[in-house]
Amino acid sequence: MILITRATTNYVYPTCTEKSVLTSPVYVIKFVSDFKRSGDPRYCYVTDSSTYPTRNQKFTIIETTTPTQISNQIKLDTSRSWKYTIYECTSAYIATLTNWTQFSSSGLTVVETGRAIVSNSSTTSPQTYTGYQTSYKEHD
Repeated sequence: MILITRATTNYVYPTCTEKSVLTSPVYVIKFVSDFKRSGDPRYCYVTDSSTYPTRNQKFTIIETTTPTQISNQIKLDTSRSWKYTIYECTSAYIATLTNWTQFSSSGLTVVETGRAIVSNSSTTSPQTYTGYQTSYKEHD
């Protein structure tokens, strides 16, 4: 599971090398909301900036209300749960795209799937309980 905070730069650390078949792949991440009937897929293009790429990848994803096509920017306007699929591809394939409607996963290798939680805030407060007895008699 990955956590994306809206209106910020996010760093995601998936493990894509286990299923990878390309030597120097780039990646497309497809997000599909769990709460919209049509699915309304969203895409972003990322490159690996990991220091240890044989262990895991490091992707930079910028969540914004005005994403640039074919970039690492994405608009995930529904805070909650999204399904994601990571495809590996070549930078030559990405260069042929002018917008995401041209993207086809046909012939691409799926290297990871999972859930992404999108939050409006990077800080989550712990649950606080009130209204319970806090002092007890030791002896009667």
